[in-house]
Amino acid sequence: MKKKNHKMDCATETVLNAEFVTVARTESFNIMTIVEEAIESGNLNMALRQIELIANSGNAEAAYLLSKIYIDGEICKEDYKKSKQFLAMAATLGNVNAMVDLAAITFRMEDDSIEKELSLFGWIHEAAINGHPESEMILSSFYAAGFGCEKNLKLAEIWGIKAHMDNYNHELAMSIMGYNDENDV
Repeated sequence: MKKKNHKMDCATETVLNAEFVTVARTESFNIMTIVEEAIESGNLNMALRQIELIANSGNAEAAYLLSKIYIDGEICKEDYKKSKQFLAMAATLGNVNAMVDLAAITFRMEDDSIEKELSLFGWIHEAAINGHPESEMILSSFYAAGFGCEKNLKLAEIWGIKAHMDNYNHELAMSIMGYNDENDV
């Protein structure tokens, strides 16, 4: 019987991973195809490593998926620290949903500092610029109140109009801001 060469297996896997990441950066692909194949083959750890390699290569969708996997705790052990790390990475890489999730987390923080205001304004502004309707409405209210920015009623009005044009969902906007129902407002 032939002895397995563990070093060779690791080296082969490293080369395959490097080739895979190169493809991930340059070609359009579906991350869920990778996840399905790895899970169906019974190799969940490999799936997570592949997604992490893709995320670390600059793929916002992969980073956002990992943030959800690690906070969910169903697929692997819940890891809040990793979840937040990948959420921040996804937002920084341009994932609008990650921007909104970070803003929602920041809304719920027990901190009334200027840093919190500026962070909230920044993520909501980025999400609004990228066409997220609820963020457009929240940004409108930020401009109207001067929250995290200078008060500017003209910008508040324009962002409000844009949010309505994009069919924003009032309940979702309120939920992002930490309100559970109309009675919280």
